[in-house]
Amino acid sequence: MTIFGESAGGFSVLTHLAAPGSAGLFAKAIIESGAYGVSSQLTQAELEAKSAQALAKVLEAKDDAPATCDPAKVTADCLRALPVSLVRSRLMSAFTTAVPNIIPSVDGKVLPQTIKTIFAAGGNNKVPVINGSNENENTLFIALGELAARFKAKPVNFNPADRSFLMSVDTYAKGAEALAKTSGLSVADLTTTYYPLKAYGKDVALQPTLASAAAGTDSTFSCNGLNVSARVAAQGSPVWMYEFRDQGAPSLVGNFGGKYVLSFSQGAAHASELPYLFNMMDMGSADRKALKATMATYWTNFARSGNPNGKGVPTWVGFKSGKVQALDVPGDGGVKAMAAAAFKAEHKCSTAWVKQVF
Repeated sequence: MTIFGESAGGFSVLTHLAAPGSAGLFAKAIIESGAYGVSSQLTQAELEAKSAQALAKVLEAKDDAPATCDPAKVTADCLRALPVSLVRSRLMSAFTTAVPNIIPSVDGKVLPQTIKTIFAAGGNNKVPVINGSNENENTLFIALGELAARFKAKPVNFNPADRSFLMSVDTYAKGAEALAKTSGLSVADLTTTYYPLKAYGKDVALQPTLASAAAGTDSTFSCNGLNVSARVAAQGSPVWMYEFRDQGAPSLVGNFGGKYVLSFSQGAAHASELPYLFNMMDMGSADRKALKATMATYWTNFARSGNPNGKGVPTWVGFKSGKVQALDVPGDGGVKAMAAAAFKAEHKCSTAWVKQVF
């Protein structure tokens, strides 16, 4: 059996790789953009406490949708009776603020320790692995923010030429302040050395979006993913690492009435590899259809034999050889091996990301 998943599904695969109870239940594993939470797992007690705090805040609110539950004595029936408007307006935002990464807690049973600790001690389940991420992961989340803002506008604004919804310089700076608290870097490091606005093209209005997207991609997905691959390889398990890089990949959000309504292109965003593995949509060009066929063959070969290579596809060299497979259309480099060192440099995976070590 091969298990594989994307995003939260990818983290679930990591969880099975770490969970003692999953030993022997699968033979191969594929992790797509799933290494984002390796440094932020909570104990079950910590998760319950943060959840209780978030719920209490929601229930104590007295504005547009008064709660009907006593924050000190919450029952399931009471929660089910909460106004829909309250759930929509406050509940999700309160929980995501309190618990930014929705990932499995360390409950002492399924996970006796954090995934990072289990891997570091070599106690994880050792099977062949495909692991990877996308070149511009965080553009999806910025796109979702812009889309929400356009929906809230009075009237709703779906004019992509209106660039007032792009991320501002102030928002970019606040993001750098937040990242500095968890990355081990200073705000100056982030804004002048690693992600200076001037490094992101000549379109000044677009620079904060692209710089912020790069910082979020590197710190949350790319560097953690690189470290997971390195750990698996060091243990002696076969691991093939990829980066999905198609800048013209179909956008999964922002399309209405056959028109793209956002102010910027998302590139190889979070989840944008999925249409290349499943029959989700028309890929729109012969090159993308060919890339789709190659990727589907890699995944299928791996599920069949534990090795993605086979007849009719470019050779995919294992990560132990210091290579990451670029998955792209011919016009942007095609499907080929790129040096892991080049990947590390592009995504700023230096030793300065002290909190991101897996």
